[in-house]
Amino acid sequence: WYTTPRGLRVDRAERALLDWHLAQLPRAERLLEIGCGTGHFTRYLATRARLAVGLDRSAGMLGALRQGGPYVPAVLGDAHEIPMRSGAVDATVLITALEFLDDPVRALVEAGRVAQHGLVVLTLNRWSLGGVSRRIGPQARQPILGQARDYSVRSLGALVRAAVGRRLHVLRWRSGCFPGDAWPTPSRLPLGDIIAVGAALTPPGA
Repeated sequence: WYTTPRGLRVDRAERALLDWHLAQLPRAERLLEIGCGTGHFTRYLATRARLAVGLDRSAGMLGALRQGGPYVPAVLGDAHEIPMRSGAVDATVLITALEFLDDPVRALVEAGRVAQHGLVVLTLNRWSLGGVSRRIGPQARQPILGQARDYSVRSLGALVRAAVGRRLHVLRWRSGCFPGDAWPTPSRLPLGDIIAVGAALTPPGA
């Protein structure tokens, strides 16, 4: 999908949002992508950090990741119970994965638990044109997108705050992927198809 014209536009926007948030976490050299699928973004993260690891509960997806190019570490596991010790990585990343998880709060608690310095979450925006389509338009009839649990900047920020609790140091957000690229990504206009919230955390036990 990322090779289609629309997919390429979304890919550029999501990478721009990732780049902006990771720049706010200068100590994030070891990254874990939760819900990595075939590793499209895990491979990109590997170019931005010393180490990038993918985690997914689908063995088939991880098989595609392993066959798709240069070696990238991959872990078979569930976002709701990550098989890693607390503080195992510097930062965790979820890219359009939270919308499809059974218990997003628990997943974010786990994402915070294994992260030393921060987490970044990209989700579909409830208040974008795409979000309206997923609720009442053509996408509402699609078997995957029609089931997505979209978020707003406010609701996603509240979810992250609740999950990381007192470890939260700074919470930042940006939006991106506007129709026709009418506004640049990242943007502080909360109407892009993708919203991204990043949390800088105090290390566990600090």
